[in-house]
Order: sequence, then structure tokens, then C-alpha cells
Amino acid sequence: MPPSEPSEAAALTRPSSIRRNKLRLYLIFYRGGPGNAQFHPVLAMAPKKPDPHKLQTWRFHLKCVMRGGMPYWCFEGSQVLNYDQRMVAAVLISKLDPGTTGIGLSGLLKEVPVPKETEESTAKQWVCNAIKLMIERDIMPTLPLLPQAIHDRGSSFADRIANVEDATVPTCDFTGIKIKSEIYRA
Repeated sequence: MPPSEPSEAAALTRPSSIRRNKLRLYLIFYRGGPGNAQFHPVLAMAPKKPDPHKLQTWRFHLKCVMRGGMPYWCFEGSQVLNYDQRMVAAVLISKLDPGTTGIGLSGLLKEVPVPKETEESTAKQWVCNAIKLMIERDIMPTLPLLPQAIHDRGSSFADRIANVEDATVPTCDFTGIKIKSEIYRA
């Protein structure tokens, strides 16, 4: 493919709006998780080229908490700093239309059922179901890969680069191919 033609993945990450500097939806793999999990998957909505010192990113994920001495998952949607030192890798899933807000997306993702199991695979399943819901509700375009495949390719990418110490968080597209990162470390 000639360099002037966008890849299929790049074309599919574009929302319908022609406005520049759109928010991005990422699947981010954080170091650690419940039990012996190597990574914890999180959906994040961030601006283009986020300043690592600003509070602009919205993070959506399942959080494992203790209640009555028993662990359980609960949904958390909150605004956070644009960079967290536990970030290992990011997968750019889609650019979002300008009308998408963190509060609105948080409200929508509360609809995704939270499984009762406390294994780390529960967090993966929740992320995949959240992506499906966003596609169904036209928050993002239909992708040529199933959400499980996107997660698995992102997880494999995170495994390969887990010890990389770049100035940016290593990032790939939803097919698992490394792309230029916009997420700078502090």
C-alpha cells in the first residue's frame, strides 16, 4: 500500500465528523490486577496529544473491591490524569465524535452488566461487552475484528513491549500493529 493511502484500520478509527483533534478511545493495559494478573484492561477516552500533567482523560473499567470480606467487581467511570505510571500499552480503538462526553459515556457504560466472578477474565469480558455496546449505540464505527480479538492482540502487544521505557506509552492500532503514540509519560 502506498504511503499516501491510509490503512484500513486508520480509516475505521475515524468518526463521521470532520472536526479536527477529536477525542480518542483507547484500550489501555495497566500493570497488575487482581490475583496474579499481569495486566488490567481499561477503556479510556483521551484528547489528542494529552498533556501528562492534566486531568482530561476519562477511565472506564471494573474495579475489584472488598465488601463484607469478599472481593467483587464494580464499574468505575472517572476523570483522571492523562498519564499513570502503571500504563504498559495502549490500543487506539477509535476516534470519537465531538459530542461524546466522559459523563455521557460513563452513564452509557453503567449499562454493561458486571459479572459476579472476580477473575481477571471478568474485566476482559466487561471491556469487550462495553466496546460492543458502543458500536451498537453508534458511539464508534463497526470494526472488522471482534472486541475479544482486539483485546487479545492488544494484550499480546503489551506482552511484547512490557519492559520498554520510551518517552511515550507504546501504542498499537486495533489490529496489534505498532503506531506512533500520542500518550506521553510524565
